[in-house]
Amino acid sequence: MGSDWAPDVEGITTLTDFVDFLDELRRQAELGRIENHRLEVFLEALWGWTDDMSGRTSGAESRLPHHPSWAVVAQMLLAATVYD
Repeated sequence: MGSDWAPDVEGITTLTDFVDFLDELRRQAELGRIENHRLEVFLEALWGWTDDMSGRTSGAESRLPHHPSWAVVAQMLLAATVYD
């Protein structure tokens, strides 16, 4: 698998940007370009990456925003496409 798709998630600042990102993420999955394309694998990866990102075990959790941006949510979903 693999893809040349590398969206600029930092550029996702509005709901419209996020919806466009989701549409492209869906399209990439349909084309078989997403490594974790099965829902249960994707959700497990999303959970794992988000848990690691939170830094709950290292104390980094306090440095995370209480209200994440659309860019952060997009980064979480993008990471879940390949996270092991």
